[in-house]
Amino acid sequence: MSERTTRSRRLVVALDASPPEPVLELALLAGGPAAELLGVFVEDVRLLEHARSQLAREVLLAGGERPLELAAVERQLQAQSARVRRLFEAAAARRGITPTFEIARGHLAAELARLAAEADALVVALAGAGRPLWDRLAIRELLRAPLRTLLLAREGWASGGTIMVVIDDPDRASQALAAARRLAAASGSALDVLLVGPARRDRARLEALLAGAERPAVTLVEVGAAVLDPVALARAARSRDVRLLVIPAGRVDVEDLACELLARAPSALLLVRD
Repeated sequence: MSERTTRSRRLVVALDASPPEPVLELALLAGGPAAELLGVFVEDVRLLEHARSQLAREVLLAGGERPLELAAVERQLQAQSARVRRLFEAAAARRGITPTFEIARGHLAAELARLAAEADALVVALAGAGRPLWDRLAIRELLRAPLRTLLLAREGWASGGTIMVVIDDPDRASQALAAARRLAAASGSALDVLLVGPARRDRARLEALLAGAERPAVTLVEVGAAVLDPVALARAARSRDVRLLVIPAGRVDVEDLACELLARAPSALLLVRD
């Protein structure tokens, strides 16, 4: 038996000023109750670089403005990181977990990718008032990182009811399918297996692979497109009330595909490398 099947799963959870409960819930579902959790708060250097600019100004609540001081930004970051740690550790303690916590300084996506390089998964929340730094370029940088698993938590997780795993090549779908089944069972969600292009010709093979599983119940769904089209996929996700889309991460077009899906559907997104 391999090391990965015998040891606890290690997950890195990206934290910010927003409440940690939603991203922590997804992390525990992905890793299981015995998962080792590392909470990470990144002090983004773009804020510090901005504070060093002579043009940087601070708008006062009483009206007017004044030069933005680097020392004031440093104090704000320290206070924020302390609050984030306190909330994260309290939320974990309510679930009987003792996580670790780390503060990093650098560019957001690069620091998270570095800290998660040896982890089983990186969990990042992309929605909420505390997440203004996740622009399209930062998301693309994160998608390019050679992570085993990247879970992008979004508002669709709370509002949807189905987990959908996308298969266009059965030969590289084993890890994505296993992750989808594990999450569906842990969350009590229905599971759709979406067959695209060549995978439709292997329907019988996939049915045999899925046979015998007591839970979750699996529905095979086909999309008529010959290739994995983000427009058709987003339409399927909305029509099937999908809370989480699971996609193999080894595709050459995974950056474009993921960004298009994030723009077109509210579902959370899980990218799994085979």
